Amino acid sequence: EWPLRPGVYDNFEGILSQMIDEEQAMRDSYFNNIIKCREECVRLSSELETNFTEADEDWTVIKKEKHFRSQIKQLLKEKQLKLKEAMELRTKEGELCVRLGREPEYIPSDTLLSNEQFKEINTRIGFLSAKKKKVPTATLR
Repeated sequence: EWPLRPGVYDNFEGILSQMIDEEQAMRDSYFNNIIKCREECVRLSSELETNFTEADEDWTVIKKEKHFRSQIKQLLKEKQLKLKEAMELRTKEGELCVRLGREPEYIPSDTLLSNEQFKEINTRIGFLSAKKKKVPTATLR
């Protein structure tokens, strides 16, 4: 028999049960966030044709979530840099084509270029630059 007034035991039991339920909900939330963050890392790394670092199985749940969030942040920065570089390459190619009286290649501006596409446009810009040097200045636009 508890040396507590009637109802106090039930009150403690209810509070403990509520604390356990909240702890379980928080744990489930962290696991769901880890799964979503990892999926985002997989999607971004596939889009960027790169890899990301997996979380170590021995890490705590909080450390895993933090790791994946930092990976997402890094991959998003890399994506922004690639988009900016692609825009600069498109502009450079367009300017060269205008000066040489050629039609620029169609490169979609709303998509991320693959590594192969980056290589192709750099090769094309090199070709156009070399051609521009060979053409007399008076014939350039």
